[in-house]
Amino acid sequence: MQRRGVLAAVSLVLSIFLLLPAGAAAQTGSISGQVVDETGGVLPGVTVEAASPALIEGVRTAFSDGSGLYTLEALRPGTYTVTFVLPGFSTFVREGIEIVTGFSANVDATMTVGAVEETVTVSGASPVIDVQNVVHQENISNETLEILPTGRTYSGYAALTVGAQTDILGGGQDVGGSVGDTWGTVIIHGSATYDGEVMWDGMSVTASVTSGGGTGKMFFANQAAVEEVVMATGGMDAETGFGAIAMNYIPREGGNQFSFYGIATGTNENMQALNWNESLGARGLDESQVQGLKKNWDWGAGFGGPLVRDRLWFYTAHRWWGSQAYATGSYHNGAPRDMPYGAAFYEPDFDRPTEQESTTRDNSIRLTWQASERNKITFSHADQGHCLCQFWSVYGTVDHNASLDYDYSDIRNTQASWTMPASNRLLFEAGVSMTRPAGDPKPQPEVMPNDVGVQIASQGININALMWLGANTPAIYGQGNNFPNFTARASMSYVTGSHNFKVGMTRTHVGENHPASYLQNHRAYRFSEPGVPDFVFQYASPTASYQEAVLTGIYAQDQWTIDRLTLNLGVRYDHLNGWVPEQTSPVGAYVPAVHTERLDNFPNYRDLGARLGAAYDLFGDGRTALKWNSGRYVNAIGTILAQARNPLESIIRNTTRSWDDHNGDLIPDCDFTILHQANGECGAVVHPEFGTPRVTRSFAPGVLSGWNNRRANWQHSVGIQHELLEGLSIEVAYFRRNNMNFLVADNLNIGPEHFNPFTIIAPTDPVLGEYSGQVMEGLYAISPEGAALGTNNQMVPASDFGDMWETFNGIDFIFDGRFPNGVTLAGGIATGASEVYECFVVDDPMQNRDGYCNFAPAWSDRTQYKLNGSVPLPYDMAFSFVFQSIPGERRFANYAVARQIDRVERELGHDLLAPFNVPLFPGGIGFYSDARGGTLTTSRYVDNSVQWEPQVNQLDLRLTKILRFGGGLIRANVDVFNIFNAGAVTRVIDTYTTPADYPRVTGIMNGRLLKFGATIDW
Repeated sequence: MQRRGVLAAVSLVLSIFLLLPAGAAAQTGSISGQVVDETGGVLPGVTVEAASPALIEGVRTAFSDGSGLYTLEALRPGTYTVTFVLPGFSTFVREGIEIVTGFSANVDATMTVGAVEETVTVSGASPVIDVQNVVHQENISNETLEILPTGRTYSGYAALTVGAQTDILGGGQDVGGSVGDTWGTVIIHGSATYDGEVMWDGMSVTASVTSGGGTGKMFFANQAAVEEVVMATGGMDAETGFGAIAMNYIPREGGNQFSFYGIATGTNENMQALNWNESLGARGLDESQVQGLKKNWDWGAGFGGPLVRDRLWFYTAHRWWGSQAYATGSYHNGAPRDMPYGAAFYEPDFDRPTEQESTTRDNSIRLTWQASERNKITFSHADQGHCLCQFWSVYGTVDHNASLDYDYSDIRNTQASWTMPASNRLLFEAGVSMTRPAGDPKPQPEVMPNDVGVQIASQGININALMWLGANTPAIYGQGNNFPNFTARASMSYVTGSHNFKVGMTRTHVGENHPASYLQNHRAYRFSEPGVPDFVFQYASPTASYQEAVLTGIYAQDQWTIDRLTLNLGVRYDHLNGWVPEQTSPVGAYVPAVHTERLDNFPNYRDLGARLGAAYDLFGDGRTALKWNSGRYVNAIGTILAQARNPLESIIRNTTRSWDDHNGDLIPDCDFTILHQANGECGAVVHPEFGTPRVTRSFAPGVLSGWNNRRANWQHSVGIQHELLEGLSIEVAYFRRNNMNFLVADNLNIGPEHFNPFTIIAPTDPVLGEYSGQVMEGLYAISPEGAALGTNNQMVPASDFGDMWETFNGIDFIFDGRFPNGVTLAGGIATGASEVYECFVVDDPMQNRDGYCNFAPAWSDRTQYKLNGSVPLPYDMAFSFVFQSIPGERRFANYAVARQIDRVERELGHDLLAPFNVPLFPGGIGFYSDARGGTLTTSRYVDNSVQWEPQVNQLDLRLTKILRFGGGLIRANVDVFNIFNAGAVTRVIDTYTTPADYPRVTGIMNGRLLKFGATIDW
């Protein structure tokens, strides 16, 4: 009766959690194995206890089943002692078992007949091969980050993960933390940049910006509060929703002993070498434009211990870290600010370059409460501020005042979790999390209230204030922006040893709220040349938009061990529902308020995916495992599809009007509120629908709903892991990813018959290789009749028109060594590439251009090498290093058709109505659209290139001196990053203009950097 009451209560709790808005991943490890007697006979009913200081309850208990198998679940990272007890047999003890998150340590026991009081203690190397789980992951402990020369940032984790590569917003290569903890993501095995997830203690902390996923990372990890970072890179089970990198931060919990941790490290421009050379100068990069570090810092401290021994622990951590770097080609404007709107001219002040800054501060606390013998509760809260300041300057197209401070000073993450081992076989877990990044992107302090943005076309520069940066993206100063993420998870595990069965749910409710986005004074001026007025930009600002989505996942996962074979069998149901609430945009300077009604089911996707895997202990000794897995994963989308259907997002936000400066005062003398009539020096606005919603993109019936229509991918892998020596494991694995459910845009008003063919002659330039001077065929331009019909795009399945695929194939070779003498050595080689095919015509016949609609780069172009290690030295010193050689920047060659306007118009028989670029290299950027994970663009899906910059090679070194005192130690470090002072290209100009300008370099990695630091552990 009492047992039924407990189950009823737990069922009620689970039901409550199922009603809550979440993402989850494993945040614990496990110990499993088989117990036999001296003859090899299995022993059921053995009591197995795992003890560790990492457990607040001290001990976790299980029993071996009829096959002698046992499993101890939900073990925090730490070092464990496992004790086996059975009446009539001597007690067997195995010491020094190291557990990391997501790892199942295989610990077998052979028990001998004897009294229980007799104890056989075995101390051996901890298992390094997981013979049960099939997930591929990298576990990066805080100790690893202490030993190796890395920045304690997102980019630093990727440097230690074979196959991983960062995609940093604004580009660049991290050198000793030079880019700071900025926005961006980590990609692997052909994953999309927008996919994946970032979690804190197994619960999502990503915001629904762009498509959400990894790019939605707006909560940054306070490493002083982190026990371990887990990067799952493939083979994830049904508990994980997405198939790209799942990054999970495991927080520290304190303990029964008080502990202190501190870090202080930093450097500045005086400790960095210049790595510019003549070859870079020949490619258009002037020595004065080389982006260098101004300063970098990381200060933090953490303190924890018992409030009540074995009952209540605390850990609090505080950190301030960041980086300032000089932006390539961006400077303060030295011209006089003698106009009512700032300056009309641009004279770069080379003594005052713009300093792009990424800075973060975090204060957090975590409580761990053993509420009763079986109930454990945790609570944590983090208060954070982050600024990506002076952004856009990194592209070299704006002066200091025209850059933007993405200031998110109110980022909060609050979590609570509950764990209850109801019995030795039944485990319940649940958690809730609320993450809310909020802030106000703002102008630079130097921008005056009356300043307006000015664009000087001949100099390619924007000055004074932020201005139009592309279609439909002018208003990006903001007030009250917030992106809440409310996450919940709940699960039940039934563990017998042979069967480890788990069911659960995850639910995430996200929102993207821009209550008031604006542009400075709602207008900007364009000059064709300095002092030569061209026209006026006007903006419909302030604007607003708000959209929400709920992502629900329900899963079942069984791990079934049969002798040496372990089957991982799972199934997951995902539901994504988005909507646009009723809302009203603010009244603008030139436009009225716009009210919209609620719109539902954008999208309303349902997906069912299998997760299948098998691990085979090849020789039965736990040292060699054959592994295979296959699974279907949905892609991260978030609120982006709801945003695409939000009428406030379709408002025509910008327009131009002519400007004839009759009196030569460089000030447009006109009434900007009179839109549709010329007045004073200004003509009427060009766009008649300025300030009103105009939906130019719709979705075909069924595209945003139904079963298994969401962007998704199948992943497969097969490999072998082997413990080559004590502490040294090697792995070879093959990976394949098939992306599916592509959408393309079909302009319902036109078809292929509305396009006319033409050719161009590629420029004669050795850098273009075999394409130099060649006649480029297969090009088409829209006819006057087609252009007159306008645009009415509908997103439809690509399969309506033909085959379309993107498939990644690759191989990883990985080794990981932790040797008894303290030496570590890890790294490997990853090679592979994505093949893309979309050779069909929707509207424009140029979409089927042979060689440009299908592309398969050589694996050798995409190979990377990584190696890291550490060696203890005499006198309590140590040497360590990190080496990475990763693929270089893609080099496109987009050529303006208008450069051969006479030839083109002669072949067309009419004027070129819309000048555009064409790719000279196969696999370059083209002109069609996709719905890549929900991201709706107007550029071609094929985005590879046959041209690449050379490999980026970086070697970082560290020399450590260890000072011991009492129960603690201090590590004093001297780091040298980019020891060879390499100047690999990280950003180039894509457009081909002249041989002298292509491929023009606009950014390189930072030069050799000296850095000092120290950490303290007590």
